Amino acid sequence: MNETDQSGAGGQSGAGDRGKSVEIRPAASRIRTRMDWLDACGSFPMGRHPAEPDNTHFGLLYVHQEDRIAPRSGFPPHPHRDVEVVTWVLGGALEHRDDTGGEGVIRPGQAQHMSAGTGVVHSEMNPF
Repeated sequence: MNETDQSGAGGQSGAGDRGKSVEIRPAASRIRTRMDWLDACGSFPMGRHPAEPDNTHFGLLYVHQEDRIAPRSGFPPHPHRDVEVVTWVLGGALEHRDDTGGEGVIRPGQAQHMSAGTGVVHSEMNPF
């Protein structure tokens, strides 16, 4: 279903986006990745998923993903650069460690902001 936003509101990134059509994507239609340790749903294709030229980002947001990580597993150390990463936990816990010395466990009701700037390597693991 398509909906047109003539006002520029509704999450549009700026004046240049006014009048563009916003596509409603129900949760069930999101891109799904399943592995033995990960069940993920994403709004934009990345990694091994085929590119969708009309669905690469929304304003400045280019990754929007829900991850369910199996106990005692997760994302091993990996790099980010020139991005802001916001993580929030809906259930369970997520352990963060990075090469700047940052570490901690994020629990439901908490959020973490990581500014990758010129580069950071971090891991995200389900500690339980």
